[in-house]
Amino acid sequence: MISTSIQAKKRFFVAFLISIMFCLVLQAFIGTKSAYAAYGPPTRYEAETANLANATVASTSSGYSGSGYVTGLTSEWSKISFDKGMDQTRTALMNIRYANATGASVTNLALYVGSDKSQDLVFPTTSSWSDWATLTVTFTIPAGYQNIIIKSTANVSASANIDYMDLSIDDGLTPVPPGSFSQNTPSDGATGVSTTPAFSWATSNGASGYALVVSPNSDYSSPTINVSNLTGTSYTPTAALASSTKYYWKVTASNAAGSTVASNAGISFTTAVPPPPPGTFNQTAPTSNATNVSVTPAFTWSASANASRYALVVSPNSDYSSPAINVNNLTDTSYTPSTALATSTKYYWKVTASNAVGSNGASNAGISFTTAAPTPPGTFTLVAPVNGATNVSVTPGFTWNASSGASSYTLVVSTSSNYSSPAINVSNLTSTSYTPATALTSNTKYYWKVTATSTVGSTVASNAGISFTTATAPAPGTDYYVSTTGSDTSGDGSTAHPWKTLAYAATQVPEGLNNTINLAAGTYYETVATMLPLGVNIKGAGESSTTITSNGPIPAPGVDQSSADWKLWHEGSLIQLFSPGYSGSNPKYGSPDQMIPSVDGNQTLSGFTVDGNNKQIKAGVWVENRNNVTMHHVTFKNLQMRGAVFGRSDMWWYIPLPDGKWMYNTTIHDCTFINSGTDLGGESVGNLNISGLDGANIYNITINDNQGGFGLKFIFVGHYRNVKIHDTYIRVSESDTQWGEKASIEMWNLSYGNEIYNIDCNTWFSFVNHSQLTAYDPVGNATNNLKLHDVKMIDQDGSNGNEAIEASVSGMEIYNNYIQDKGYGIAIWRGGGYTMKNMFVHNNIIANVNRTPGFGFGNSSGVFIPDAATNIRIDNNVFDHMGNGVQLDNANGVEVNNNVFLNTEGADAQGGSNVTFNNNLKYHTDPQKAGWNLTGGPTLGSGNLLGDPGFKKTGNRWNTYYQPASASSLVVDKGVDVGLPYNGSAPDIGRWEY
Repeated sequence: MISTSIQAKKRFFVAFLISIMFCLVLQAFIGTKSAYAAYGPPTRYEAETANLANATVASTSSGYSGSGYVTGLTSEWSKISFDKGMDQTRTALMNIRYANATGASVTNLALYVGSDKSQDLVFPTTSSWSDWATLTVTFTIPAGYQNIIIKSTANVSASANIDYMDLSIDDGLTPVPPGSFSQNTPSDGATGVSTTPAFSWATSNGASGYALVVSPNSDYSSPTINVSNLTGTSYTPTAALASSTKYYWKVTASNAAGSTVASNAGISFTTAVPPPPPGTFNQTAPTSNATNVSVTPAFTWSASANASRYALVVSPNSDYSSPAINVNNLTDTSYTPSTALATSTKYYWKVTASNAVGSNGASNAGISFTTAAPTPPGTFTLVAPVNGATNVSVTPGFTWNASSGASSYTLVVSTSSNYSSPAINVSNLTSTSYTPATALTSNTKYYWKVTATSTVGSTVASNAGISFTTATAPAPGTDYYVSTTGSDTSGDGSTAHPWKTLAYAATQVPEGLNNTINLAAGTYYETVATMLPLGVNIKGAGESSTTITSNGPIPAPGVDQSSADWKLWHEGSLIQLFSPGYSGSNPKYGSPDQMIPSVDGNQTLSGFTVDGNNKQIKAGVWVENRNNVTMHHVTFKNLQMRGAVFGRSDMWWYIPLPDGKWMYNTTIHDCTFINSGTDLGGESVGNLNISGLDGANIYNITINDNQGGFGLKFIFVGHYRNVKIHDTYIRVSESDTQWGEKASIEMWNLSYGNEIYNIDCNTWFSFVNHSQLTAYDPVGNATNNLKLHDVKMIDQDGSNGNEAIEASVSGMEIYNNYIQDKGYGIAIWRGGGYTMKNMFVHNNIIANVNRTPGFGFGNSSGVFIPDAATNIRIDNNVFDHMGNGVQLDNANGVEVNNNVFLNTEGADAQGGSNVTFNNNLKYHTDPQKAGWNLTGGPTLGSGNLLGDPGFKKTGNRWNTYYQPASASSLVVDKGVDVGLPYNGSAPDIGRWEY
């Protein structure tokens, strides 16, 4: 219980047993300004002596009318209150006369205005109960009828006699000094305090700055710390205080009107006794005289008691001259160099432990080891083209697996099995793929091999010499012509007698001969669908010159347009390149054993616009079950459901697409889509829709849809292999009743080799694999199902609650992306009891600039992992102003290294198990949040830093803003090697290398 007495000059007493209130209803200032120079004359509140366990009436000594009472409860809710009416927000000054002979400050009282706490009250001791002191506090009273309360915040056995309280109101014109406040930590009399303590104090109302003085002398002479112009309520010195020393400290708040010293200024504390020198310890690996040691060995040693840091020196000389490794300030008991040592070399090594008072070398310092002799590159295999492949492109994409230890590769392709007179002979390749710029000869058998090389030798691929045959070159075709002034009855397709409609021309041109239908400039109003034969091209006079449209929907005779599957059928589209996908009664759908391969279309569409005539036409171009189809420089606008479709026919769910049944070699580039998707009531379909593609190349696409469509989306059940989507611009609506906003890209069921990059968009991506498709799970630790990089995603209205990237596909590498103002960054999830694996998230920038992070689902985190996941790497990212930095709830085995956490509102890392958290940096402009905040699993590892990273903070945020400003920036050379390229002695922390 708190016992607070109220000494009285006026005495009249009434007891109440239940209420807690000391209410004085004062006359309001109504609509006029005070005439006083600063504070008006005080209203004095006097009271009968009382313990709050009893009740005492109080009244005013001024002319104001009022009545009130106080009763007490034996709890922390004991309080004194009174009411005050105000015409406008004013600053109030209260002088509280009290006596406190308890021997210690009474610190459990606080001043509230209404339900809002204004400040804590501290009543320092007086020499006796008859010795009176005055505590002065200033605070703000908002306009209106306000309840002002002094109440206890905790039960303590301490009391202070309060004689009276003078309350004065300012005139709203004259500045007033800062309000009273108290110093918090270090507390009075504290011992064993750190030599770099975190000084903290309560807020002083109206203060513009604070000054802190710390001195070994009670009169503050010869101060050790003397800092001013502090804007926060805490300060941690960078230089250590002396050990075993008593210090006195005070804080002064100031503003333009004056200054106020903390009510308990002068409290003291004693710093801790200095630690003893570091204890004895041993170097553990590499062991003495070890041989065949890796050139990047893991140096380890036992812990030295009381050590704060370690230094490691490795040299080929026993006197440690010309060291190969010389690193200091290591806080962990291990170190793995990022730069390799020399092979077949004897090295001597030593570790020295140190702290503030001394150093101690390892008891076995100077032991030696010998590195292993160099080895040639490891074994590897050729991947594509596969052995015996036919109909291969004349510019094939050669790919092979990586060879361990290889520094480069050489590719040789020849028509001879002994590789004489090679058609391709390129060396110094550093990647595991190559596409020739010059075409091979058509209809020709080629043999190919790859050789991996290093400084000490070479290794030929284990299956070198496999062969493939290129496709037969199409024979030169015939040009046919269509014109708006032509005739379908008398025309013959010649330049002199063109046909009138595209649909009719498609019925007349022979298939399979590389023939081309040329459309003259003009607008073509088609009445039936164009069913384009195999091997026939369409070439318009240009997107701005040739338009294909219709005055109404395109008929689909005999088709049930009310069917739920109508949206999946090619019928109703304007231009149809359809070939059956099944051998049964339904050419569009059947059982897996009825699935037949796609046929070779070998055709190109280019140079025209498809206009849906205010969304009367279902779709523009529909390509189904045709290989080798190219579309470029085609514009789609105002289609009813979909702009274009390129895909293998629909199929059963939850099964992988069999080899040989994909749709191969699709190319779409330099196409524009305008308002050609739609919302079908619970499902949004895309402007460009793709599925079942192997070897597709989609680039230079522009999509603008503010009327309900997604950007690029799967159709049927998805399925993608070796699909590249790049250099594309997408803007879709940021409003959607189901998902919050439309998706820029949504794809289902991704197998290996997919890559999406150089995308400029405003809304989220969704990548989802059906959990039953284990055949698409990557092998080992591979991240080759999807590489997603160099995406710039900026939310336009800053009100999004969605994730930026839904990553529900194992085996993804997400890197070099810029994400701004999304609900949260990258969501790695699947659910259903299945475990996500092999995700590498690195060198991304995820920032809130115009959006305030929230703490709902996802907690506005940079990376969010709510479901089971393993082998997750999160390295070298920048997370700026997130709710939580990384939310790792159900992930097991996560590496979080070299990341920058800026102004995190909540936890920097939360949840997860077996989390490695090394060499990250945190900086927060609020001193109260400047320290690391790891909760629910993660713990700080080695090399983590606090402080300003030293970024440029100029230019575009996706480019220069987060780059280190100079070589002395705190992030430079402070990271740990995670296998990514770097400059200098060590990787930098964050997105960019200096």
